[in-house]
Amino acid sequence: MAKRFLIEYEVNFTPIGQKYYNELPHSIKIECKKILAKLHIKPIGKQLKGSLTGFHSLHFANNKWRVIYAIKTDLQIVLIGGIVPRTNQTYEIDRDLFKKKYGFIFLFIF
Repeated sequence: MAKRFLIEYEVNFTPIGQKYYNELPHSIKIECKKILAKLHIKPIGKQLKGSLTGFHSLHFANNKWRVIYAIKTDLQIVLIGGIVPRTNQTYEIDRDLFKKKYGFIFLFIF
């Protein structure tokens, strides 16, 4: 039987991603930590489309919050760009967050 090796991903925050994380309410931060721990083992989540193509989203806290991140498989890095509540405006916030302000970060890191 072949051995299976566990590949762990390094999870990092963009500056704005860290700001969002630091400002989370305590109960939501506890839930978020569980999701981030899962991303270390296996980056899971929904691939986003449209203006956020190339990014992923993972919902938590009874589907009321989302973590938005990029995965660089060859470097085993997950980069957290935002942690936001799910609302009708979420996609507008996301578009501004990644494309106008912080999308360039991924070009330099990856």
